[in-house]
Amino acid sequence: GSMVFNRVPGQVLNDSMRVKAHVDEVQQGLSPLPAAYQGEGVLLGIIDTGIELNHPDFQDSLGRTRVLRYWDQKYAYDPVLTPAGFGYGQAWDSTAINAGQCPAVDDPGQWGHGSTVAATAAANANGNGHCAGVAPQAELIIVANDLYHPNWGASVVDAVRYIVEQAALLDRPVAINLSLGSY
Repeated sequence: GSMVFNRVPGQVLNDSMRVKAHVDEVQQGLSPLPAAYQGEGVLLGIIDTGIELNHPDFQDSLGRTRVLRYWDQKYAYDPVLTPAGFGYGQAWDSTAINAGQCPAVDDPGQWGHGSTVAATAAANANGNGHCAGVAPQAELIIVANDLYHPNWGASVVDAVRYIVEQAALLDRPVAINLSLGSY
């Protein structure tokens, strides 16, 4: 297979997505579902521009991060922080994030795209009390992808591999979102 990348103006899709995917009905556990589902026990892997780690929607009620792993592919190789088997970027776990040791941010040149995507998928409404995402109880694995990586396609494949490996180490099911490319 191959990947094609181009830039196309954005479209408003969140409201229609919630309706078409029956998000409210799933979160409420309406028939024929046996229960309500809000992402409990599930990991969401987001491959995008990063995330605003300090936003309340990505923290629990005690202010601890819901991001269990964060790999920023734009950072230089570091013998301690670069994930094994990849040779570039730096990664942090939730302990380091909670200790304020993760300097990564949502790429300001991309207008908060990664945070918007992560919020659509998993915001828990701690920010304003009424804008929950699809899976507000899920935890996150974030890969800040480098759109200008010399082999961008390979960096996306690496991101997927990293998320799958981390989910396996955590022994948790994972869903991965790649809001990359065009419509």
